Amino acid sequence: MWKVIGALVLTIIIFAVFVFIILKQLSPSDKTLGTEKVPEVKSTKTEEVSAVVDISPQDADPLIKENAENGNFVILDVRTPEEYQAGHIENAKNIDYSSQNFKDEIGKLDEAKTYFVYCRSGNKSKEAAKIMKDLGFENIYNLESGMSQWQAEGLPTIK
Repeated sequence: MWKVIGALVLTIIIFAVFVFIILKQLSPSDKTLGTEKVPEVKSTKTEEVSAVVDISPQDADPLIKENAENGNFVILDVRTPEEYQAGHIENAKNIDYSSQNFKDEIGKLDEAKTYFVYCRSGNKSKEAAKIMKDLGFENIYNLESGMSQWQAEGLPTIK
C-alpha cells in the first residue's frame, strides 16, 4: 500500500511540475505574447522608438550627434526661459513646461518626428513626455537626471 501511495504522490508531483512549466510558458509577462516591448538604446538610430525611452546622458550624447542634421529629430528643453538662457543643448527648442500654454505649444509640433526631451533634473521632462505620448506622439526620449547630470558629465552646452 505504501508503494501505491508513494507512486501516487510522485505522479502528482510530476504532474504539478509539468502544469507549472506549461503555465509559466503562457504567462502574460512573456514577451512573445504581445506585451509592449521598449527597445534598448543600443544603436543611435531613431526610426522606431515608439515609446517614451529614458536615456542616460552618455547614451544621449551620441544620439544627438548622429541626428544633428536630421530634421525629424527635435531636441526639446522644457525648462523656464531663464534656465534655457543660462545654458542648453545645442539646437534645443524651448517650450516651458510650467507655462499655461504648454499643451497648446506641444500640440503644434509634428507628432511624426522623434523628440529628445530634457529639463533640469529629469522630472518635468518625464511628465512632459507623458503629456506628449497622451497627445499622440510616439517617438520620445527622456534625458534621465536632466541637464544637471548632463553638465556634471561635462557634456556640451551653449548659451
